[in-house]
Amino acid sequence: MKLRDLLRKLKGERLGFDSSFFLYHLESNSRFEPVTSAILHAVESGTARALASILVFHDLFLRLSRSNPDATATFEALLRNFPNLKFVAIDEAIVTDAARLEVEHAVSAWTALHLACVRSGGANFFFTADRGLPALPEIKPIVLDSIQP
Repeated sequence: MKLRDLLRKLKGERLGFDSSFFLYHLESNSRFEPVTSAILHAVESGTARALASILVFHDLFLRLSRSNPDATATFEALLRNFPNLKFVAIDEAIVTDAARLEVEHAVSAWTALHLACVRSGGANFFFTADRGLPALPEIKPIVLDSIQP
């Protein structure tokens, strides 16, 4: 799928991101950075709105604490204040939905929690690096390496 076609499709939609989306972007992964930058620009400009699980901060902390501990607080502040991006906390309803997703779609508990968080906010698309993620009736997974810059 071409990036420009995808960006047109995302107008007015709610997007969900897993941790890999942010990790690739923050690490300036040369393969994915043009894609993640364009999508984040769409969110920042209000063309689309986005959601992610609060678990993203766990994954960012783990990765950055090993490679660049001084950047952890900076990236957290940047993401928490990013326009049109909401981080969803985990509550009882999300845990219940995640358990259903895990059982019904054979996804890991971690992935199910990410999905349940963005589902709770009405995401239509879910950006991930996980090629094995099954399609869900209400959320279309978009694998990052399937997008051509």
